[in-house]
Amino acid sequence: MSLLNGAALRLRGFLRTRSALTHPIGCRANASTRSKTSASRKAQPARPSLAQRSQTPPSRIRPADQQEAAQPRRKTPNINPEDHQEPTRYGPKAPAYPSHLLIYSASRSKIVFIAWLKSLTVFCAVGCSAIIAPLVYGDPQSNGWLGAISSTFVSLNPITVCGFIPLFFTAFAYAPFVARVFLGVAAPSARVNKDTLMRYTENLKKDAPLQIVTIRWYGAAKTTTLKLGELRAIRPRWWGSFANLRRENVDASGRIIKDRLEKGASPWRRLVARLDEPRNKFFIDMSNERGSKNSDAPGVWANVWRQIQKQSGDVIS
Repeated sequence: MSLLNGAALRLRGFLRTRSALTHPIGCRANASTRSKTSASRKAQPARPSLAQRSQTPPSRIRPADQQEAAQPRRKTPNINPEDHQEPTRYGPKAPAYPSHLLIYSASRSKIVFIAWLKSLTVFCAVGCSAIIAPLVYGDPQSNGWLGAISSTFVSLNPITVCGFIPLFFTAFAYAPFVARVFLGVAAPSARVNKDTLMRYTENLKKDAPLQIVTIRWYGAAKTTTLKLGELRAIRPRWWGSFANLRRENVDASGRIIKDRLEKGASPWRRLVARLDEPRNKFFIDMSNERGSKNSDAPGVWANVWRQIQKQSGDVIS
């Protein structure tokens, strides 16, 4: 056994010397790493106790923390439950109504009929003046079909005049007809539910924005943007115009200004304003509650109409 142990020790020493000769750099690196690790361990200071760690030195306290600690604690403000939006899983609760709120809408069949009737009168006027009149009153010596059409327009024959009569009548008579009315509600707290919306519309400001949609003479939609304080209730006149609302040009104090255009406006500017079909009179059927029921918020238009009557005072004749 002693011989075997001696042989094993000699073999182990031989292998160590051989590995040292074949890998001298790795051994030196391991030795240097061990020396650095032991030196860093010796250089580390002793860990402080639990009592020392609980006491924060004054040098480590930031000036902002000192100011915050010196100021008195503020009270939590009282939050109005009507203005508060209940949070949901994906953020604040969305309002139940849009900011561009539809408060009145006439029946779809009535809107389609009036638009179709106006467009039909346009085709009737064009057909009478450009097709029928040249065949009857066209000059055979005129230069082609365009010459015949121009000669009929210049002569103002009865067919051309009769073709334009329905166009002028529908454009004038059905101009005040209101298809839709939109109210601008910018406050999110007023659009949370039906109760808050009704309370908001009971006391609207005079600068509340309104958009009234009417129908042009050729059947397209015409949108008029105005403020609530500009509307006045009037008595309908069946012999002239059946409108029951009139738009007045008012200043900041609510005083009515007669001339809507600026003083000294050129005739060209006045002509362009007339061709744009300015809407100053409107008709809304108040005898039928279907217009309010067809809206996004039934009952809101009744509050708006009540406020228009209140600011009108005596009915304008």
